[in-house]
Amino acid sequence: MELTSTSYAAGQAIPARNATHGVPGGQAVSVQLSWSGAPVGTRSFVVAMVDRHPIAHDWVHWLVVDVPSGVSSLGEGVSCTAAMPAGAMPFYAWIAGEAAVIKDMRRYLVRDVGIDRKQVAFMGYWRQGKAEV
Repeated sequence: MELTSTSYAAGQAIPARNATHGVPGGQAVSVQLSWSGAPVGTRSFVVAMVDRHPIAHDWVHWLVVDVPSGVSSLGEGVSCTAAMPAGAMPFYAWIAGEAAVIKDMRRYLVRDVGIDRKQVAFMGYWRQGKAEV
């Protein structure tokens, strides 16, 4: 497969507008992506854009699942908008269980992995060692 972008050239830094809000000039605008050469029989795509820079610590810029196989590009700025292809959706996690474990899992997804906190729902049903009435 080949992946290209009109938002920036291969080997260049991501433009500030495509960076997270914490970066000067960052607007968290998703980059334009196009791809070709998918294997025969591909049913859908997952688009994951992860910043492998050592300072970014594998920050997840963008994660979209169930992009239909007939789609071969995503326009700049379409993330979490009505312009996403029908059927495609941003990653969403709903986690439930023991309160401390769930809190740690949510913290990991949001702080360490970089998933937007609006994309992670959680429910701590009980607390280990605590009797609930």
